[in-house]
Parts: sequence; structure tokens; C-alpha cells
Amino acid sequence: MALPTSDLRALLTLLLAGGRSPPRHALLDCFASPAELIAAGPEAWLAAGCDELQVARLQTPDARALDAALQWCEQPGHHLIGLNDPDYPRPAAPHRQSAAGPVRGRRPERALAPGRGRGRQPLRHRRRPRP
Repeated sequence: MALPTSDLRALLTLLLAGGRSPPRHALLDCFASPAELIAAGPEAWLAAGCDELQVARLQTPDARALDAALQWCEQPGHHLIGLNDPDYPRPAAPHRQSAAGPVRGRRPERALAPGRGRGRQPLRHRRRPRP
């Protein structure tokens, strides 16, 4: 699904702002489009939890990085997929733990280095071949 140019530019601006992800996710959830998110301004960004550096980068994005990202998106077969995009891959089902929970055995744990299986002596005890 192709984004309108204004939304693509706004989404790239948000991406290039860097910093913590939760405030940026909150902004995407609060506004109908990425372009509206950028138009909302610094007060909305700060209210969502963006830090001062993110706000500065949202107000004045790195023009060179933004142009490079836009050029990349224009190439055939290149797509920018946002979190709310239907094409964004959904996470796998969470790992289920057994009802018993983690089990602690009776024997102490022992780390084995590669190539040293059970029953072999540790390297420091091995005899060196005589010259």
C-alpha cells in the first residue's frame, strides 16, 4: 500500500528523529496520519513523551538524510511499512511456559566449552605431548 508523499515524508521524519520508540508509537496511535502528527507540533510531541532532542529533530529534520531516504523509497521494489500498515508483520505467538514453571535440577550446572564433552578432562589437566 503506497503512502501519500506527505505521509511518507512525515513517517521518515519521525523515523529519523531517533530516540525512544514508545513516544513515537504513541504519536502514531494518536493521529490519523503521519502528516497530522508532524503538523501537531512540539506541544503534542512533548505530551507524548518525546525528549528535547526528538522534538528538535522533528521540527528540523536532517534534510540530507531525509532526501536520501525518500530516494531509496522511490526505487522499484522498495517499500516503507509503518507499524499500523496492514502489511506490517505481526509478532509470533508468545512463548508459553509450562504450568510448573522453570525447574531446578539436583546437580549443579556446568558449562561445557565446545569440543569438551562429558567425561573428558578439562584442558588444564591434559598432558602435553613430549617433543
